[in-house]
Amino acid sequence: MNKVSVLHRYLVQMKPSDLLKKMVSKKRAEQPNGTIDDNLHLELEKQAYYLTYILLHLVGEVSCSHSFSSGQRKHFVHLCGALEKHVKCDIREDARLFYRTKVKDLVARIHGKWQEIIQNCRPTQVLFY
Repeated sequence: MNKVSVLHRYLVQMKPSDLLKKMVSKKRAEQPNGTIDDNLHLELEKQAYYLTYILLHLVGEVSCSHSFSSGQRKHFVHLCGALEKHVKCDIREDARLFYRTKVKDLVARIHGKWQEIIQNCRPTQVLFY
């Protein structure tokens, strides 16, 4: 399996709301009454977005640090779709919650880099005889 195509599986798991649900579920299980207050929920949300930011940064660095063949173009097209669907569309910006905007900005920068890679990895030309 292509290394770039493997990124898709991880990208899908970086959805901030899914990370937050897992973190909240774990914290609730640790609480004697099974509930968490709003302050703890907000702190967990910040942690989920920070984790998403770090993971996206790593994905961006790994995916943009190599030269790619035209055969990998389709994988980047697929990654762009996954980035939009699973991460960008999951982020609801709020002026009071700047960390969300930072993650969305990073998503836009990675998406731009991937679009550049797609442009530079033109499909292999098929010769018709």
